[in-house]
Amino acid sequence: MATRDEVTKLLQQFDAGDPKAFELLTTLLYDDLRSMASRRVHERIADHTLTTRALVNEAFLRLYDQKMGWQNRKHFLGIAAKCMRRILIDNARKRKAEKRGGPDQHKVGLDDMLPDDESHISLQPSFDMLALNAALEKLRAEDQRVFDIVDLHFGAGLTFEEIAKELDLGLATVKREWHFGKTWLKREMDAPEDGEKI
Repeated sequence: MATRDEVTKLLQQFDAGDPKAFELLTTLLYDDLRSMASRRVHERIADHTLTTRALVNEAFLRLYDQKMGWQNRKHFLGIAAKCMRRILIDNARKRKAEKRGGPDQHKVGLDDMLPDDESHISLQPSFDMLALNAALEKLRAEDQRVFDIVDLHFGAGLTFEEIAKELDLGLATVKREWHFGKTWLKREMDAPEDGEKI
């Protein structure tokens, strides 16, 4: 695994216009992104039709075209997780449009999918990824740090220890804010469609 300093330096070089730096980044971070993509593909999030390789390749293409003012590995992986989520959502919307008139997805809760511990996160095929993405965007607007923790664990697959190191936080803080983020998302997704909280 590449060190944080190596990745940060390459990200800065890429931002400065060095395409070779991005080639090195793809080599250093490919396994991280492949692992991230594999979890998403094999869990069949949002009824997509993508393979792991296709998702990683599409994510790298989109990331290459973005000038983000890259800060560090955490920033890159967080944006990569968001990028993959966006690709899957776009693919799911396309599939949904193609299957108009089909049965509605039944509602699936977050309890088993966002556990309090570091168990493997598993999304059922019927899970509404579009609703989760909308809730995550609201969480980002309300509390960026909690969003980062949820996104790095759920989206990028980092352990609580890795997140603590990336964000320079205590492990207890990461766990506490993960629990808060999970509870917040559950409440948001369980809210009636008119937006009123129960």
